[in-house]
Amino acid sequence: GDRIDEVDHNGYPRADDTLLVVFNRSDDATEVVLPTEEAGHPARWVGGAPFDEGLAAGDDEGYAPGGVVTVGPNALAVLQAVRG
Repeated sequence: GDRIDEVDHNGYPRADDTLLVVFNRSDDATEVVLPTEEAGHPARWVGGAPFDEGLAAGDDEGYAPGGVVTVGPNALAVLQAVRG
């Protein structure tokens, strides 16, 4: 997303959504620490249907950078970085 170090043909910085994709192939749930500065200092991370079904119940406002989320067994979760 916002960490792309390229410009378009008009010289404008390329930017898009920053996504975190987590695959858990284990038969057990696993905890994942959410990125902070590596993801451009997001204000929070949010899940979006249908790809948030692998996440344990969380806050409707999203998850804090550096926080821990639980991804269910044999699940896929996609979270989007939200800027302040």
